[in-house]
Amino acid sequence: MAIETIGLVAVSEGAAKKVVVKNGGKIKAHAGTKYLLQVDNETVAPENVTVKRVGNDLEVSFEGSDKPDLTIQGFFAEGMDSQLYGVSEDGQLYAYVRTDGEGFYGHLVMADGESAPI
Repeated sequence: MAIETIGLVAVSEGAAKKVVVKNGGKIKAHAGTKYLLQVDNETVAPENVTVKRVGNDLEVSFEGSDKPDLTIQGFFAEGMDSQLYGVSEDGQLYAYVRTDGEGFYGHLVMADGESAPI
């Protein structure tokens, strides 16, 4: 099943804002913002996600995609301190981390051009 819309709840100090983008869309990152991923109208986050760093941008691809489903522009820019989160089936919030054993603790750390499963 193809994903049509991607919802992001952008949470920063004292504010939360839901942004909906069409598949393949782009948003600009904001400093200190945490992004909660949702797809279509689901309440749980996608389990199998691959991310790729392209310059300072983060490309997010969901299972079965052959191109980025979402790009967060400036995600890796200096001072951004951004992170991706999801909600599990039991309603718990969790941070996406690399599942390839690299950089398991803390924020996503990737070299330019590197991709990884999260």
